[in-house]
Amino acid sequence: LLRLIGQGDEAAFESFYRISSDRFYSLAIHWVRDDQIAKEIVQDCFMRIWKTAERYDPARSAPFTWSCMILRGICLDHLRKNKRNPLLLEDHDLTLDLTSPGQVDDLLFHQSVSGLRHAFSELTKEERKVVNAALFDPRTVRQLAEQWQTPLPTVKTRIRRAMIKLRNLIRATSNLIVML
Repeated sequence: LLRLIGQGDEAAFESFYRISSDRFYSLAIHWVRDDQIAKEIVQDCFMRIWKTAERYDPARSAPFTWSCMILRGICLDHLRKNKRNPLLLEDHDLTLDLTSPGQVDDLLFHQSVSGLRHAFSELTKEERKVVNAALFDPRTVRQLAEQWQTPLPTVKTRIRRAMIKLRNLIRATSNLIVML
């Protein structure tokens, strides 16, 4: 769908919106804790997806992951601008409504989140701290380095290594779910 969106296909964009808008809204409301702002952020996210879809590279990330990183960036920009702290990954409590029309999608989403939680739990305490900061802390890497009293290149290296380890753990978990 992203390839088609990148080519200006409005029907593909509409399909992508239907598939992902609820999840994007859930993530945005979780991060910013304001219904109206979350709706605006989701709208901004879809506008940015429409404008940048031609740059999507499937070799670098999955479509949903790429889109969520856009959403995350917009949320963090809002939080930085308003100096509010987002909730950390471990604060997220997912509830599953199997009576909804998209119950299979909800179940797959729940499995994905469960896989992410499992992968996250396999990281060391230090790696979890670094990943949480990289993904959910509105401060810059430079500000984190100053707070942790650690050289900037060291912080960048720790973030990169922890993210690579998390990505590999997620892939291993995903392969297990697919095999089941």
